[in-house]
Amino acid sequence: MDETRCMVKCLERLSYFYYEESCGQCTPCREGTGWLYRMVHRIEHGQGRQEDLDKLLSVADNIAGRTICALGDAAALPVKSFITHFRDEFQHHIDHKRCLVGLARSRRRRARRRSGAAMSQMLKVEIDGRETTVPNGTMVIEAAKDLGIFIPHFCYHPKLSIAANCRMCLVQVEKAPKPLPACATPVTDGMKVFTRSDYAKQAQRG
Repeated sequence: MDETRCMVKCLERLSYFYYEESCGQCTPCREGTGWLYRMVHRIEHGQGRQEDLDKLLSVADNIAGRTICALGDAAALPVKSFITHFRDEFQHHIDHKRCLVGLARSRRRRARRRSGAAMSQMLKVEIDGRETTVPNGTMVIEAAKDLGIFIPHFCYHPKLSIAANCRMCLVQVEKAPKPLPACATPVTDGMKVFTRSDYAKQAQRG
């Protein structure tokens, strides 16, 4: 997933999965997964209430550790994690009855246009034979996205600290002695990156 994905929608899908998969033997899971799904569904469809976020956390706490199998924990943990890391997106859904993702994306585009960064601050990079110019400090994965080039990734998200743990986004960089993680490698002027070479694909597969 990347920053174009709505975290509310993603949690709605996850919650629905666990709601459907609950066998119903344990009351916390049987009742709780339904509560979680219905509340997230309500938020996603513009009917969220101000108390919903705290209630979601409360329901998740009452499911976790209170079921025979691990499905209860698996249903509760994403809710807690999503609200902890992306609470602003959920709150925006509740306050404005619409998704924050599209709004944030347009703001980023306007900010790039307004920045008018001097050419000395702009760096040229070539990815899979295609050239682009990006601001200093841009990571390879972001430059690739500007070109419409998808680099596989799992642990990367612009709202989270860069971990480079999954190793799925490894790419080949000209003159680099080993594959480099696209999410944690800043663009340098004149850099040449290969995301689909045999060397890069083998590195991504591990």
